[in-house]
Amino acid sequence: MRLSRYELRIGGGTNVTVRDSRLRHEGTPVYGFSTSIELIASVTSPEDRVGERFALSVCGDTPARWDFSQTLADRHIRDEAGTLVYRRRRGESVPVYDIPHGAGFLSKSRGQKRWTGAIWVPAETATAMLALLAPAPRHLFISLHELRVVRRRWIVSLSLQTTDPAEE
Repeated sequence: MRLSRYELRIGGGTNVTVRDSRLRHEGTPVYGFSTSIELIASVTSPEDRVGERFALSVCGDTPARWDFSQTLADRHIRDEAGTLVYRRRRGESVPVYDIPHGAGFLSKSRGQKRWTGAIWVPAETATAMLALLAPAPRHLFISLHELRVVRRRWIVSLSLQTTDPAEE
């Protein structure tokens, strides 16, 4: 996709949750900060999707809300007793994991060639994207890997780059 424009929202302050006794707890962060980048782009490849428009929100979040440091071991499924679950495959015992479908979602506007979506990334990734947007290079591109699960589309990965992904 070729990026046509972008919008930024960066903010911070006291977490509103700390003032609501129904929502707060001892682990509630006192301060909250957010970075949101809205990327507007149009598809350049593959041919069957050329002309589709995307509005993608990249939300930079802190690890307190999303655990971006998870490993595969953290996603190993446990049964009711807390024991790790394994499955037999070709005579071997292999672990069963709860792997997320993606880090964000996509939604198509019915009857139009328009998509909206959002992906959550660590704050450092959003900051790095801001650094790429700041010098305003001639052309920026988005590479998007999506996955369809039943009737839902997930964003598996998204990258903002200076080279056209169709030419890589």
